[in-house]
Amino acid sequence: MFFDRRKLKKQARVIFVILVIVLSAGLIMSSIQWASAPPPVSTSNNNQVSQEEMQKAIKEQITKLENQVKEAPKDITLMSQLAYMYQMSGEIEKGKKFFEQQIDVLTKQSQESPQDAETMLALATSYDIVGNNEKALESYNKVIELNPDNYDVRLRLASQHFHDAKFDLAEKQVKYVVDKQPEDSRAVNMYAYILAAKEDYKGAIEMQEKFLTMEKEGTSVEQAKKDLEEWKKQIKE
Repeated sequence: MFFDRRKLKKQARVIFVILVIVLSAGLIMSSIQWASAPPPVSTSNNNQVSQEEMQKAIKEQITKLENQVKEAPKDITLMSQLAYMYQMSGEIEKGKKFFEQQIDVLTKQSQESPQDAETMLALATSYDIVGNNEKALESYNKVIELNPDNYDVRLRLASQHFHDAKFDLAEKQVKYVVDKQPEDSRAVNMYAYILAAKEDYKGAIEMQEKFLTMEKEGTSVEQAKKDLEEWKKQIKE
């Protein structure tokens, strides 16, 4: 039976996108700018929050943060919180504006303290959010220089290299994580798809089978099982 290699690569890319979304969310939330994000809103009705209540709470938080930013225009934490709230409210462009302001402040801070990995990570994440991939990659690489064992950043770099079809560079970053943290299921799963994209189906199968011993349920597990069968068929062809 003939299997379309391009289709398999496309499937790998689609799954990789899902992994990247999860990774990016975790990376952003772990950045110092998000450390003091506003707490979730609760109500007396069994802590159930309706959509209307949530929108009202977001608007109130935006107003509060706008006033705070006016009083402290260089406060990175306040700016990122406000940008995040704007995005939650659907005002994407306003959110982007504050992320760009944050980039200006962080750039100056990184120049003043070039060895500050946390500031560089915040800068890289901000570039990532506004879509400046070139600057994001540059900053993420600087984070790795300062902190080689920042595994989340290495996986983020791998994801970007993957989408740029730079599979060897992607593999280098993921392999580092897998070697150092062999029980990191995210890295193992990513490694499988990178190897599949390189048409190393034997290696991809090995990684995917390892992933399935680590994770027992969930949509990623079900997809991994399907892709595993496709890769096995590819070898038999």
